[in-house]
Amino acid sequence: MWRHENKINGIENRQVVQAERQAITTGLREKRQQLLARARFGSRALEPNQTPQEVIPIQSQ
Repeated sequence: MWRHENKINGIENRQVVQAERQAITTGLREKRQQLLARARFGSRALEPNQTPQEVIPIQSQ
């Protein structure tokens, strides 16, 4: 009887841990995508509808 309850508790605990791990992984994946977009497109990746900043031409010598 005790063994049976322990097995059920173990299964439930594993399911809880798996759900928590999935939530953490999803959150990290979203943050990673945001950081990649920010690295690719600069700070305007977070506000794509914002008008582009004025570009100042630079001449290198």
